[in-house]
Amino acid sequence: MRLSLVFLSLCWMISGPALGNQNGASGEEEWEDVDRLALAGVLLRDGFPARAEKQLRELDPQDTELDTVRYYSLLGLSVQRQDRPEDAYSLYVRAHEAAAAPPTVREDGTVVERSPLHGSTTLLMAQCAFQTEDYSNALRALDLAEGTVEFSPQVHLLGVHSHWKLGNREGGWEALETALSAHPGHTELLQTAIFFLTENDLNQAAAELAGVLRNSVSGAEMETRKAVWIAIGQAFRLSGALEEAALLLEDARASGVEGIEILQLLGSVYEEQERFYLAGILYERGSATYPELTGRAAECFRKAGKWSRALFLNARVTDQKEKFRQRLGILLDLERFEEVSKMEPRLRRLGLLDEDSMRYALGYAAFQSGDFSNAEKWIAPIRDETTYQSVIRLREAMASCKEEGWLCN
Repeated sequence: MRLSLVFLSLCWMISGPALGNQNGASGEEEWEDVDRLALAGVLLRDGFPARAEKQLRELDPQDTELDTVRYYSLLGLSVQRQDRPEDAYSLYVRAHEAAAAPPTVREDGTVVERSPLHGSTTLLMAQCAFQTEDYSNALRALDLAEGTVEFSPQVHLLGVHSHWKLGNREGGWEALETALSAHPGHTELLQTAIFFLTENDLNQAAAELAGVLRNSVSGAEMETRKAVWIAIGQAFRLSGALEEAALLLEDARASGVEGIEILQLLGSVYEEQERFYLAGILYERGSATYPELTGRAAECFRKAGKWSRALFLNARVTDQKEKFRQRLGILLDLERFEEVSKMEPRLRRLGLLDEDSMRYALGYAAFQSGDFSNAEKWIAPIRDETTYQSVIRLREAMASCKEEGWLCN
């Protein structure tokens, strides 16, 4: 799950005194004058988290003059951006502890300045917990951040999914309702809600929610309407409500919502329903506008047993590798093994004979033609684990044919 948490709010960390000695000092003396917190902030802003971490590690966290809230926040961010979420989470916890600690008072009675803990740091802590599958702490972090920073839809979704990962469906739904209240009409949130309802066999409620969403964008531009229809259709499909998905997407097309995305999604639903002939017709008609659908149309007609139509459409496929992979499969289905064997030169020119599945197909065709030596030549180099199981069975069949040839006549 990709979360686009906003890092810009951490820019407060970057401000600070001058980064170096302005009086021309050099060497160790110059480095002693560098504000490493400010330097680390600049390095993070410019995309150098490892260098930022190196600068921060030079500081002593026990130094009573150190702004520890800012220190641990920056160190956590530098570590998180190096894909070390578990370490980053621990550092963000330290930042919270530093913010909650009593202020440090100098001997002269003055107080050491300490940066306030920004809510975005807490959201980053929640993200790290989620990445390490520590969903309970992800939710605790979100509770801490509530009221300190505005939650984006993605942050709300982090909470929803954390509840679901913990098996707390009721908590997940409550979090989703809160998210929808804060961001009404947000497509991804509504899609998640529909998915939740259909997954729990509440298809009627999901259909009603889908209707609300469709009506909310009825006067919107075509691209917006299309995005919403696709989001709803995908939610139905992913939850296994294929009939609802098909009806909705058919309704979308009847309403004038078109585009390759709608065709591909509806076609995928038909395929999952094993309505291959219907999917083939859909793709074939769509290929007049979107030629890249031609191969899918041919494949669906192949699965539907409409061989002539599959071969006709295969001849129109422009991607040569896709075309000849598919043609080989169709010819094998039709048991036209000699034609398969004659495809060797073309397959070699296209580089397809580097693929174990292609080698096996030629080996199988040779076996069916009674040419066992050529069959062994093709299957001998195969190492792909899945294909190799077929190789074992083919060798067993050849051995049986050699021992009792009358069985293979």
